[in-house]
Amino acid sequence: MLPTTLFKAFPCEEYARNYVNGKIRFSTLSYYKNIEDDDRSDRTEGSGQLCRDGEELVVDLTNKVIHSRPGVENLHVAAEGNDHFICCFSSPKDGCIESLPTKFGEYYVIVHNPAELFSDIESAINCDSSLEQNVPCLEASAIRYDKGKYVGSLHDRAEIQKLAWMQKPESHSEEQEFRFQFQFCFSEFIGSPEHYILELGKILEYCEIVKRKS
Repeated sequence: MLPTTLFKAFPCEEYARNYVNGKIRFSTLSYYKNIEDDDRSDRTEGSGQLCRDGEELVVDLTNKVIHSRPGVENLHVAAEGNDHFICCFSSPKDGCIESLPTKFGEYYVIVHNPAELFSDIESAINCDSSLEQNVPCLEASAIRYDKGKYVGSLHDRAEIQKLAWMQKPESHSEEQEFRFQFQFCFSEFIGSPEHYILELGKILEYCEIVKRKS
């Protein structure tokens, strides 16, 4: 489910203006994993890990049988970092920019209608000639900050597969991140870019630019 408002930070007004003008940049998981800014990088990007309820196999040597019993299993999920493109936002619980970290920039685009933005990006993907060989599916999710933690029950296959791009360590939880994501392999068509710009072809009237107070 999409939140009612999303925030996207930029280091300068020009970048924020480009966004509102419909130039939406997606970047690969590999880019965020290897970004040189240590405050922003996540070296575990592109992989999901947690502990969940499961079963363990027990070998009964006396009776020469194997049986299972309730236990805890470690779950790992990995994604190809150059094939997953994400666009990062923040979704603070209190709806206030002031509750977000300052490391991403002082200019913010406030998205007042995330559902319309999602729909506009979907339309741009469907109309993009570079993506028409295998039109990707756009997904959206809040980030989980429980990488490596015990979560109890988690067995939904679709949710498990998303862990590779929607899970981060608890140490990043102050970011309160929300992501849009699509998967596409560009290597056989236009190389392996770190960034991809989707042109929405219109000004996003449901967005506004604000400068964060010092």
